[in-house]
Amino acid sequence: MGEPTSTADVHAVVSAYRLAADRGNTGDQLRAARAAQEIGPHDARLLEPPLAASLVEARAVVAMIEMRFSAAARLAAAAADAWRDAGEHAREIGLRMARLTAQIAEEHDAFAVLPMAEKTEHFLTALRAAEPGRRRLVDGLLTTGFAVLRIERFDQARRYFAEALSLASDDGERARALGARAIAELQAGNERRGVRLAEQAAALARSVRDELQLATMLRVLTAVRGADGDRLTEALELAEEAADLAEPLSDVLLASILEVRGRLRVAAGRVDSGITDLQRAIRLQGDSAWQQSLAAEAGALARVLLDVGRVHDAQQVLDRYRAALDDTVDDARIEIDQLRYAVALRGGDHRRAAAYAESVATRMAAAHHKDAAAGYEAAADSWSVAGDEPRARLMRDEAARHRR
Repeated sequence: MGEPTSTADVHAVVSAYRLAADRGNTGDQLRAARAAQEIGPHDARLLEPPLAASLVEARAVVAMIEMRFSAAARLAAAAADAWRDAGEHAREIGLRMARLTAQIAEEHDAFAVLPMAEKTEHFLTALRAAEPGRRRLVDGLLTTGFAVLRIERFDQARRYFAEALSLASDDGERARALGARAIAELQAGNERRGVRLAEQAAALARSVRDELQLATMLRVLTAVRGADGDRLTEALELAEEAADLAEPLSDVLLASILEVRGRLRVAAGRVDSGITDLQRAIRLQGDSAWQQSLAAEAGALARVLLDVGRVHDAQQVLDRYRAALDDTVDDARIEIDQLRYAVALRGGDHRRAAAYAESVATRMAAAHHKDAAAGYEAAADSWSVAGDEPRARLMRDEAARHRR
């Protein structure tokens, strides 16, 4: 909607978003939000305060789905201010909570998340006092449950999700509440219960045609089923449907699904199509604001390429995503450098292989890993083949010291 439009048209688009948001179907809400965010500044001025607030809220919803968390936090704060100006206190509190959700999603330090999660609980208390509509309270309970789940307060999260389920009045709300409970159980290590709840949530989401919620639940189930070698066919079927659903909705969710489907296809012997999935997942991830899983996906693709003998292609992937791979830490960095070592060794670059083997050994030693000595011996062998005997002797001395 680039050119100025009639007031009626602008009102209709934003009203459609508000209606979708109030109905609680996440797929419909996202589609309506994307349509609303196409409204330009000139047209936005045609809106009275409540619809103007809904427009900013719609933009925050899209930013959150696309994992542009800084933008989502900023837009949620602006939407909260707009709802305050419009005199709708419960909606204002809901957007204040949404802002915290975006900030929590962007934060990696658990200690930094703790006060934000507790502040979300305070907002929930304020939301109850504001006497919101039932659906708004369900949203607040789910938001708060996910906030405390982030700091692994599983029992608290279960209570919030259970209350949300008890208040749910339709299958769409029940799908969201059950899906939240499924994720909590899986994160707590209760796989059987988590899978059962995810299956129930998926069935309800399917019944109300909530494609976003259904794709999310199928992604969860695909990951669990895919870990069981005896259920590979079932996992692939779930992944196929999840990808079809996510395609028009969210590139970030689609990338996540394609990464899992790619691994499953390779495991099923469909190597070329699996590699295609993994390559597309990385492209989608690289073009998005969500970069946190890029290193893992690049590593997954490089590992598959190495396993099928495409060593040069594996090296190209490692080189192309070097910056993301270098940003990994702890065990993830050890795994990446082990992969780099294997690719370099298969490619005949023994000096590079030696450097990565040494990096692995040094990081293992710092973490008091039992395999540090073997890492130093691998580095010694590669340095020796590379013609650097002094360095090889040093690595053998380190191996002997760690064996002691």
